[in-house]
Amino acid sequence: MRLLGPSKGERRAAIERDHDLVMQLGDSLADFSSDFHHAELTDQHRLVAEDTVHFGDDWIMFPNASYGSWSDADLEAWSAPLKTR
Repeated sequence: MRLLGPSKGERRAAIERDHDLVMQLGDSLADFSSDFHHAELTDQHRLVAEDTVHFGDDWIMFPNASYGSWSDADLEAWSAPLKTR
């Protein structure tokens, strides 16, 4: 685990020189790939679709309710009907 130092991409590359990277944990897409860093939302959607195989397998996303790029997004009500058993 490397929490401090150069960018996340550089830290990943340094680890991968001597080790197999088997799992990544993060609270933002950029925690998993440098491709997500500063990518526009439409590009993020495309990249997520391309990397779907990783999510829940070797990329584990944790929610972060404290801060993140989501905090600037417009809040839209969820209108799906409630399903009960």
